[in-house]
Amino acid sequence: QYVPRFLRIQPLYKEVTKTSGILTETAWAGAAFNLFLYMLASHTYLQSNTVRLEEMRVKRQDAEQWMSHHLLPENLRERMRRYEQYKWQETRGVDKEFLVRNLPKDLRRDIKRHLCLGLLMRVPMFEKMDEQLLDAMCDRLKPAFYTEESYIVREGDPVDEMLFIMRGKHRL
Repeated sequence: QYVPRFLRIQPLYKEVTKTSGILTETAWAGAAFNLFLYMLASHTYLQSNTVRLEEMRVKRQDAEQWMSHHLLPENLRERMRRYEQYKWQETRGVDKEFLVRNLPKDLRRDIKRHLCLGLLMRVPMFEKMDEQLLDAMCDRLKPAFYTEESYIVREGDPVDEMLFIMRGKHRL
Protein backbone atom coordinates (compact mmCIF):
# COMPACT_ATOMS: atom_id res chain seq x y z
CA GLN A 1 0.00 0.00 0.00
CA TYR A 2 2.95 2.35 0.50
CA VAL A 3 4.22 2.06 -3.07
CA PRO A 4 1.09 3.64 -4.63
CA ARG A 5 1.26 6.38 -2.01
CA PHE A 6 4.89 7.11 -2.78
CA LEU A 7 4.24 7.10 -6.52
CA ARG A 8 1.49 9.68 -6.05
CA ILE A 9 3.46 11.87 -3.67
CA GLN A 10 6.80 11.96 -5.49
CA PRO A 11 5.81 14.06 -8.57
CA LEU A 12 3.81 16.47 -6.42
CA TYR A 13 6.68 16.82 -3.96
CA LYS A 14 9.20 17.56 -6.72
CA GLU A 15 6.96 20.20 -8.30
CA VAL A 16 6.23 21.98 -5.02
CA THR A 17 9.84 22.01 -3.84
CA LYS A 18 10.96 23.31 -7.23
CA THR A 19 8.46 26.18 -7.26
CA SER A 20 8.48 27.12 -3.57
CA GLY A 21 11.85 26.40 -2.03
CA ILE A 22 11.09 28.74 0.91
CA LEU A 23 8.39 26.38 2.22
CA THR A 24 10.85 23.55 2.73
CA GLU A 25 13.76 25.61 4.12
CA THR A 26 12.67 25.26 7.76
CA ALA A 27 12.48 21.82 9.31
CA TRP A 28 8.98 22.28 10.79
CA ALA A 29 7.48 23.65 7.61
CA GLY A 30 9.03 20.81 5.59
CA ALA A 31 7.78 18.20 8.06
CA ALA A 32 4.27 19.66 8.02
CA PHE A 33 4.31 19.76 4.23
CA ASN A 34 5.43 16.13 4.00
CA LEU A 35 2.73 15.09 6.49
CA PHE A 36 0.13 16.89 4.39
CA LEU A 37 1.29 15.08 1.24
CA TYR A 38 1.21 11.72 3.04
CA MET A 39 -2.34 12.33 4.29
CA LEU A 40 -3.44 13.43 0.84
CA ALA A 41 -2.08 10.29 -0.81
CA SER A 42 -3.50 8.08 1.95
CA HIS A 43 -6.95 9.63 1.33
CA THR A 44 -6.69 8.87 -2.57
CA TYR A 45 -5.64 5.27 -1.70
CA LEU A 46 -8.41 4.75 0.88
CA GLN A 47 -10.98 6.27 -1.43
CA SER A 48 -9.95 3.81 -4.15
CA ASN A 49 -10.34 0.88 -1.75
CA THR A 50 -13.72 2.16 -0.60
CA VAL A 51 -15.00 2.33 -4.17
CA ARG A 52 -13.88 -1.26 -4.85
CA LEU A 53 -15.49 -2.47 -1.61
CA GLU A 54 -18.77 -0.81 -2.59
CA GLU A 55 -18.58 -2.39 -6.06
CA MET A 56 -18.05 -5.78 -4.42
CA ARG A 57 -21.04 -5.25 -2.11
CA VAL A 58 -23.31 -4.38 -5.05
CA LYS A 59 -22.00 -7.34 -7.06
CA ARG A 60 -22.65 -9.67 -4.12
CA GLN A 61 -26.17 -8.30 -3.75
CA ASP A 62 -26.82 -8.81 -7.48
CA ALA A 63 -25.53 -12.38 -7.26
CA GLU A 64 -27.79 -13.13 -4.28
CA GLN A 65 -30.82 -11.81 -6.18
CA TRP A 66 -29.88 -13.82 -9.27
CA MET A 67 -29.42 -17.03 -7.25
CA SER A 68 -32.75 -16.48 -5.52
CA HIS A 69 -34.56 -15.74 -8.78
CA HIS A 70 -33.22 -18.94 -10.36
CA LEU A 71 -33.93 -21.00 -7.22
CA LEU A 72 -30.38 -22.29 -6.91
CA PRO A 73 -30.03 -24.89 -4.17
CA GLU A 74 -28.16 -23.79 -1.06
CA ASN A 75 -25.06 -25.90 -1.81
CA LEU A 76 -24.59 -24.13 -5.18
CA ARG A 77 -25.23 -20.74 -3.59
CA GLU A 78 -22.57 -21.43 -0.99
CA ARG A 79 -20.04 -22.54 -3.62
CA MET A 80 -20.71 -19.35 -5.59
CA ARG A 81 -20.26 -17.21 -2.45
CA ARG A 82 -16.99 -18.99 -1.61
CA TYR A 83 -15.71 -18.44 -5.13
CA GLU A 84 -16.49 -14.70 -5.10
CA GLN A 85 -14.90 -14.31 -1.65
CA TYR A 86 -11.75 -16.16 -2.73
CA LYS A 87 -11.52 -14.13 -5.95
CA TRP A 88 -11.82 -10.91 -3.93
CA GLN A 89 -9.05 -12.03 -1.56
CA GLU A 90 -6.75 -12.79 -4.50
CA THR A 91 -7.45 -9.68 -6.59
CA ARG A 92 -8.78 -7.07 -4.12
CA GLY A 93 -11.35 -6.20 -6.75
CA VAL A 94 -8.86 -5.28 -9.46
CA ASP A 95 -9.64 -6.95 -12.80
CA LYS A 96 -6.17 -7.17 -14.34
CA GLU A 97 -7.51 -8.52 -17.61
CA PHE A 98 -9.80 -5.51 -17.99
CA LEU A 99 -6.93 -3.11 -17.26
CA VAL A 100 -4.70 -4.66 -19.92
CA ARG A 101 -7.39 -5.46 -22.53
CA ASN A 102 -7.81 -1.90 -23.84
CA LEU A 103 -4.14 -0.96 -23.99
CA PRO A 104 -2.32 -0.57 -27.31
CA LYS A 105 -1.26 -3.94 -28.71
CA ASP A 106 2.49 -3.45 -28.18
CA LEU A 107 2.10 -2.29 -24.57
CA ARG A 108 -0.36 -5.10 -23.81
CA ARG A 109 2.06 -7.63 -25.30
CA ASP A 110 4.98 -6.32 -23.25
CA ILE A 111 2.98 -6.31 -20.01
CA LYS A 112 1.58 -9.80 -20.58
CA ARG A 113 5.09 -11.01 -21.46
CA HIS A 114 6.45 -9.51 -18.24
CA LEU A 115 3.71 -11.18 -16.19
CA CYS A 116 3.68 -14.59 -17.89
CA LEU A 117 7.02 -15.38 -19.50
CA GLY A 118 8.63 -16.58 -16.27
CA LEU A 119 5.79 -19.03 -15.76
CA LEU A 120 6.10 -20.41 -19.28
CA MET A 121 9.87 -20.71 -19.05
CA ARG A 122 9.50 -22.99 -16.02
CA VAL A 123 8.05 -25.61 -18.38
CA PRO A 124 10.99 -27.48 -19.99
CA MET A 125 9.37 -27.93 -23.41
CA PHE A 126 8.88 -24.15 -23.73
CA GLU A 127 12.49 -23.17 -22.91
CA LYS A 128 13.68 -23.36 -26.53
CA MET A 129 10.46 -22.12 -28.11
CA ASP A 130 10.33 -19.32 -30.68
CA GLU A 131 9.89 -15.85 -29.18
CA GLN A 132 6.82 -15.02 -31.30
CA LEU A 133 5.09 -18.20 -30.19
CA LEU A 134 5.91 -17.42 -26.56
CA ASP A 135 4.46 -13.92 -27.00
CA ALA A 136 1.28 -15.42 -28.47
CA MET A 137 1.01 -17.82 -25.54
CA CYS A 138 1.55 -15.02 -23.02
CA ASP A 139 -1.17 -13.00 -24.72
CA ARG A 140 -3.66 -15.84 -24.33
CA LEU A 141 -2.93 -16.77 -20.72
CA LYS A 142 -5.76 -15.83 -18.37
CA PRO A 143 -5.92 -16.20 -14.60
CA ALA A 144 -8.56 -18.53 -13.21
CA PHE A 145 -9.51 -19.15 -9.61
CA TYR A 146 -10.92 -22.33 -8.15
CA THR A 147 -12.14 -22.78 -4.61
CA GLU A 148 -11.41 -25.71 -2.37
CA GLU A 149 -13.04 -28.95 -3.49
CA SER A 150 -13.59 -27.66 -7.04
CA TYR A 151 -12.89 -30.01 -9.91
CA ILE A 152 -10.47 -28.43 -12.33
CA VAL A 153 -10.16 -31.47 -14.60
CA ARG A 154 -12.23 -34.63 -14.52
CA GLU A 155 -11.19 -37.93 -16.05
CA GLY A 156 -12.90 -38.44 -19.40
CA ASP A 157 -13.64 -34.73 -20.03
CA PRO A 158 -12.31 -33.32 -23.32
CA VAL A 159 -9.19 -31.18 -23.00
CA ASP A 160 -9.70 -27.76 -24.56
CA GLU A 161 -7.18 -25.67 -22.65
CA MET A 162 -3.77 -25.81 -21.04
CA LEU A 163 -3.69 -25.14 -17.30
CA PHE A 164 -0.83 -23.94 -15.14
CA ILE A 165 -1.72 -24.70 -11.54
CA MET A 166 0.16 -22.29 -9.32
CA ARG A 167 -0.90 -23.62 -5.93
CA GLY A 168 -3.42 -25.96 -4.42
CA LYS A 169 -3.92 -29.52 -3.28
CA HIS A 170 -4.23 -32.61 -5.44
CA ARG A 171 -7.09 -35.00 -4.70
CA LEU A 172 -8.24 -38.11 -6.41
